[in-house]
Amino acid sequence: MNRQVRLYDSTRDKSDEKSSDNRKWREIKLSEVIERKKRRVKDSKEKKLPVLSISNTDGFTPSEEYFDRKVFSDEISNYKVVKKGEFAYNPARINVGSIALLEHFEEAAISPMYEIFSLKNEVNEKYFQYFTESHRALQFFKRFATGSVRQTLNFSNLSLINFENPPLHEQRKIASVFYNVDQAIQKTEEIIEQTERVKKGVMQDLFTEGYFDHARIVGVEELKTGSGSINTSLDETTIGQIPGSWECKRLEEVTNDSSYGAAESAENFDPEKPRYIRITDISETGLLKSEEKKSLSKKKAKKYLLNPGELLFARSGATVGKTFLYTEENPEAVYGGYLIRFKPDRNIILPKFLFYYTQTKNYRKWVERVTRKGAQENINAREYSSILLPVPPIEEQKKIVDVIDSFYEKEKLGTQFIENLNSLKKGLMQDLLTGEVRTKDKPIDVLPEVKVHG
Repeated sequence: MNRQVRLYDSTRDKSDEKSSDNRKWREIKLSEVIERKKRRVKDSKEKKLPVLSISNTDGFTPSEEYFDRKVFSDEISNYKVVKKGEFAYNPARINVGSIALLEHFEEAAISPMYEIFSLKNEVNEKYFQYFTESHRALQFFKRFATGSVRQTLNFSNLSLINFENPPLHEQRKIASVFYNVDQAIQKTEEIIEQTERVKKGVMQDLFTEGYFDHARIVGVEELKTGSGSINTSLDETTIGQIPGSWECKRLEEVTNDSSYGAAESAENFDPEKPRYIRITDISETGLLKSEEKKSLSKKKAKKYLLNPGELLFARSGATVGKTFLYTEENPEAVYGGYLIRFKPDRNIILPKFLFYYTQTKNYRKWVERVTRKGAQENINAREYSSILLPVPPIEEQKKIVDVIDSFYEKEKLGTQFIENLNSLKKGLMQDLLTGEVRTKDKPIDVLPEVKVHG
């Protein structure tokens, strides 16, 4: 993913530059630049306001999307009203980043537990938004929070936090740099999402019609009478139609062994020790996340070391059904107790073919049906072993894998590019938001998307 982020431009913004450029930034208390807002829905002329929540990753989000259901009552007269250009935060979660600037709604209703404030004229809203995302700000939020059981940051304590307030034209330049990085991240995410949509369609075709031209495609009714046949409604979920030359086999028939992972507490990450893979380390598309890595001591890890080609299945919780294929590219690793390891028999099924099948719509339907049977979302090794799989000849498996590999490679490159951009942004925050690197003499183009915020 060969992209460049444009941080500087030959056109300088001189509209606000003053002779005070060489002065040091003024350190103030937030109380000097923020103003608390206490409006309620019952006092608002507009009674049909959208109800929003704040996510530490996505900012303001419609409440029903955030919780995946309606959690608020029809009576919201006591809810607070936040207006475009104002900030709101969750006092109990600001320490993990639950603070946001309202940009895409003119007005909205939010839970009474949130605090709302606006900025005074000397602070650009986008600059302040990036300040709240910085490591330094998060450390301040944690330091000024109070409470023995659950730490909360009330508005009075927020007002006591130190804030380095550069001249407005520098704020705009700094915010423009970060905005450019964010735009590059967003565009890359859109490319990955588009690739994912196309990949899903291609995979559905490959796993039901095959790679080669087949004279005969057989459906559920015919498959009920063959060897390795469909004999339950769950089987019909995973095997809809397949080429006539393919076989159907259960996971236990195409794997040599299965075992549960280590029931051990994770240790701080140490590159000299095996990485400890937990269910939270696996993305929805089966990739290993790079953040919040953990390790396990070599002594405890010995029984659970992974070998290339082994497949991990998540067995419990909201992530049940997710899978991860361990390959030669991965560092030495072990797997946790909420994961089950299966060892594919390469004479029957290629590890990548099996892994890619677990990314299909049919597999996800099977997971949903199995977990719906119990009060708790859980799939044990016996249940996984019973899943019925389409098994083409090895030569055709290789062709199918090659096609899907090309999509995964594009997604992998995009994900790596985003990780690099986030690392760049983190480093720039340390330099630009502290004044260690000044922008006053840098030819940075102030973007209109930034200038509109003050």
